[in-house]
Amino acid sequence: CNFYREASIYVHASGYGRDQQTEPELFEHFGIVVAQALASGCFPLVFDAGGPKEIVEAAGVGRTWRSLDELVDALQEAVGLFSSPEGEDMIRKAIDAAGAYATGRLASQVNKLVLYGG
Repeated sequence: CNFYREASIYVHASGYGRDQQTEPELFEHFGIVVAQALASGCFPLVFDAGGPKEIVEAAGVGRTWRSLDELVDALQEAVGLFSSPEGEDMIRKAIDAAGAYATGRLASQVNKLVLYGG
């Protein structure tokens, strides 16, 4: 998506302000859009739940947040990061991390699970 390529920061708020126990359908379970943002070199700021949280933690790129105050702090940090020399390194790290979600790799992992049970 062109929007990702033009952006430096991606904010994902699915589930914010909702109850995960009573409204689980309102939370992002996998987080493919987060993987797409990473693949475009965006720094993801995701609500601290579900698949997006797991992707950010596994990638080692981005931040999670639980309140609007935490999101504002994370946005300020991200803006500072992209105006520093570390910004370019973070973009490369994001793109590299997205490789874990490439179609061929996912298919291989699913086949491994189906054929060998893990």
